[in-house]
Amino acid sequence: MSHCIETWKLPDIFLSLPKPIRLKGVDKFCTVHSKGKTFRENELTYSAHLPLLEEIVVTFVLALLLFGPLICFATFFYTLFFCNRVQFVFTTSITVALSLHPLPNWESATRRAWFTQALYKYFSFRFIWR
Repeated sequence: MSHCIETWKLPDIFLSLPKPIRLKGVDKFCTVHSKGKTFRENELTYSAHLPLLEEIVVTFVLALLLFGPLICFATFFYTLFFCNRVQFVFTTSITVALSLHPLPNWESATRRAWFTQALYKYFSFRFIWR
């Protein structure tokens, strides 16, 4: 028998609960079990419902992640060749400081964020196992 956890079906409040309670509730809220040995072909191909605002935000963030390094690279060379040294040092130091800054307590913060749920819905994220 195969199983599938449809992570985008989890209620928002569910993600902020302690781990033992989350693990108990996963089977109740979002696990789908196959009727036979495996899932039928194309049985799990439907998409999650994603509101327009969440889709816009996810698309914007993914575009920022895609084009951000290119913009940073272009800004570095622009300040190197067309700005004075103070602006170049300031821009470079801000970039280095932001890239090396640690993320405190990132696991619980990302688990409770509505953006995490929006990403799950955007990709219709599922865990499938036997």
